[in-house]
Amino acid sequence: MKNLHTAFKNDKFYCKTVDNDISGFKEILSFLSRKSTEKSEIYLESTGSYSEMVSDFFADRNFEVKVVNPLKIHSFSKAKLSRNKTNKSDAKLIAEYGLKFDEPSYKKLPQNIKELRASYRCSLSLKKQAAECKNHLEHKNVMPQFVASTWETTLGNNSMQRNFCKIRFFPKS
Repeated sequence: MKNLHTAFKNDKFYCKTVDNDISGFKEILSFLSRKSTEKSEIYLESTGSYSEMVSDFFADRNFEVKVVNPLKIHSFSKAKLSRNKTNKSDAKLIAEYGLKFDEPSYKKLPQNIKELRASYRCSLSLKKQAAECKNHLEHKNVMPQFVASTWETTLGNNSMQRNFCKIRFFPKS
């Protein structure tokens, strides 16, 4: 389970680490309700599926969620001449970024778009894995037989290829 490192600014910075799941998000919600009388803006760095779950959680609760491109945070860090690179310092840096810059609000994607995006990413990964197997097999004449057999089984089993076809054509289960 991944952790979520958070920083909050009210009268001072508060840092808190929680699990990146619903119970962790509820901890943050509870913390925010104790420390602030107004709705907070939530700034976080885009990390794919890890940031999507927390973004959806707070957007569903009518928080203003801002998902920031990691390159912007990196550039901001360089401009501040930040030398520390810890989860706590990164969380504080994102909070500071949010105090200085405005970002477009996060828009929750419809479920069908999320599924399509996940399917596309899965198909790319399966293609890459199949290509890696084929690349290894180009040199099967110089590798031990059991290694070549393992690569052939992985590719020839074709569970990878069957799964790719399922993903690619999106048939109903």
